[in-house]
Amino acid sequence: MLEKEKTYLYLLFLVLSGYYLLAFPWQLSASDTIFYLMSAREFSEGQFWGGVNSYWGTLISLLMVPLMWLGLKGLWAFKVAQILIGLVGVGQVWRLMGHFELQKPVAFWAQVTCIVLLWMMTMSHTPDLLMVVLLLGYFNETLKPESSSALKVGIIGGLLFLCKGYGFPFFLAHFSLWTIYQRLTVKNQEQKSLQIKFFLTGMVAFLVIAGSWVSILSVKYDHFTLGSSGSYNMAYMGPFMQFNPPYFDRLHNPETKFTNYFIGEEQGLFADYGKWQPFGSKSGLQYMMTRVFANASKLYYITYLRDLVFLLIMIGGFSWFFKMKLPEKDRQLAISILIFLGVYNAGYFVLFPNERYLWINHILLTIAFFWMLGRLWRTERSSRLVKLMLIPVIIIFGINIIDRIQFRTQENDFHTALQAAKSDIRALQLEGKSVVSNIKPVPSAIPDYMDPTCLLMYENRFKIWGFIRTKKLHSGIIDEITRADIDHFLLWGNHADSSPFTDYVLLYANADIGLRIYDLQNAE
Repeated sequence: MLEKEKTYLYLLFLVLSGYYLLAFPWQLSASDTIFYLMSAREFSEGQFWGGVNSYWGTLISLLMVPLMWLGLKGLWAFKVAQILIGLVGVGQVWRLMGHFELQKPVAFWAQVTCIVLLWMMTMSHTPDLLMVVLLLGYFNETLKPESSSALKVGIIGGLLFLCKGYGFPFFLAHFSLWTIYQRLTVKNQEQKSLQIKFFLTGMVAFLVIAGSWVSILSVKYDHFTLGSSGSYNMAYMGPFMQFNPPYFDRLHNPETKFTNYFIGEEQGLFADYGKWQPFGSKSGLQYMMTRVFANASKLYYITYLRDLVFLLIMIGGFSWFFKMKLPEKDRQLAISILIFLGVYNAGYFVLFPNERYLWINHILLTIAFFWMLGRLWRTERSSRLVKLMLIPVIIIFGINIIDRIQFRTQENDFHTALQAAKSDIRALQLEGKSVVSNIKPVPSAIPDYMDPTCLLMYENRFKIWGFIRTKKLHSGIIDEITRADIDHFLLWGNHADSSPFTDYVLLYANADIGLRIYDLQNAE
């Protein structure tokens, strides 16, 4: 019966994925996607050093390479990779649910909710879904510290680092802290010895994988480096950058030693723009504390997670009211979740949180929520209350799911219109040209103003020198652009001010997507 239920969960995910491919064929979700696609294209074409990158995670790009060899191009390779990763995630959720003893109705809703969450994660084409699946696998392995799991823990830890730079400090911090906790709570000397062996085996496996990747990065960039994402993100949120990337309102020649298309592909190389020492001075420490408190307040805007925390507090209050006592196994599970999420979230709230960074919270806290519901269910006087509480829970989850589908629909509608214009834009032969773009989106519902320009860059292989955010373009901006010998300006916005371009040839105009392309090398 259990295997049958597991099959149903896989089928549910596949049905939802089929709907996703049909309903949102051109939805993009993030300009970050383009850089993973660029690395994947370099790898698939045999340009290994071109694909290696110190800032963007490489693992998702490597997973797309076989799909590109099979003929899938661009976004379709990413979408199919996301679905395959999601299927692995279904299996990891099933494994995790096996540690919790839930009643049938509660277990059913917990499983379905987690599958729907995984499905929604596939719609964002970033490595964050892959990170969630790897984290689930890592968490599952640490729950059973057997010698056979130690090697798996280390391998998954190494893959976490290849997926996102954050995987390196997270694995070191959590694996070490978890081992210390187990050593302190276990009294049997033999078990303590096994835990040390488990830790050393996992750590060696991790260091072999992580060390290999660090060696590759260090050779490419001519100095020892673990990656540039950490230093860049620290500079990005610092008092100098103030969350303004170096390619906003500045021109940068993308023809560097490491990239040919867009300076953002190696933006970690420009962290010097915002170097600061959070612990080097009193003012630096004060600014750091201000950022930490500001990051903590952002939890309110992460709707699904905010609602989930509220529900957990509510259920926790009922648990206390009914004086429930957790058995030892349940207590250990609760502590393992708290330690895991405590370590994971600490790093992101020091820098800056983003909802997609915190997806692992959604999965683990959802399971914890239903787990607490199940424990309440066991008492006769609370079983009816729990059944009634499932109604608002379903409503809250449903509202958030509908909200995200609407969000993706807005993206897809715009990119469907963009898709229709691509053949005309391709005829302009922009390959190798230098381009500057403004970043005013049209329609205003477009969530990421860089998306369309970066997508066109990927498909037409032109070179982006920067993005201009100023709402009203003035002659001074155009003078700077022309002095830099830029070939074209991509002007987005049906009502954007085009007066500075009246002296230049208008190569292309499309009202449906609000795009005009001007030839800055030819005056009328």
